[in-house]
Amino acid sequence: MEMLADRGYIIPHKKLAQTFEEFKEGLGDDRFLTMSATKDDDSHDKRILVFFPEEEKLSQDHIKNYITKLHDNDILHCILVVKGKITPSAEKMIREFESSLTIEVFNEKEMYVNITRHEYVPKHVLLSNDEKKELLKRYKIKDFQLPKILKGDAIARYLGLKRSNVVKIIRSSETAGKYITYRLCI
Repeated sequence: MEMLADRGYIIPHKKLAQTFEEFKEGLGDDRFLTMSATKDDDSHDKRILVFFPEEEKLSQDHIKNYITKLHDNDILHCILVVKGKITPSAEKMIREFESSLTIEVFNEKEMYVNITRHEYVPKHVLLSNDEKKELLKRYKIKDFQLPKILKGDAIARYLGLKRSNVVKIIRSSETAGKYITYRLCI
């Protein structure tokens, strides 16, 4: 729940206070949850479905069912929180839909701890397209000249970064007080 809130989705405070197990119990029989976003930009992911499959191994047929639910609800973004593994054919199907849908896969164990709350993880803030343009203009650089962060990096996955997104990283510094750096997602 905190991950969705950190991405800009509206989450009731009562839900944020729940443990992961309490949250799952409250889902009922549907095993999926729909969230609405309050993003001001023109992003395609204003709404998101989060699926919590009970199966230990997700097959291509399971992925087809989730894609159908996405299409039925006119939603282009979902997160799968899986207990076990995904078959190679299911992973291939997810990659095939990358151009039209965003399907993120997290293992349930990854959801137990919010990595952004760790004392050694600096604050990461996703820049809007306008902020990115302003940054590049201010420093008179192209985006490929920025330091990189991999799309598969834990914090990049947590924030839902896509290729070409820029993230602002704010670190505490004993000498400067606050040290800011930027990274391009690749």
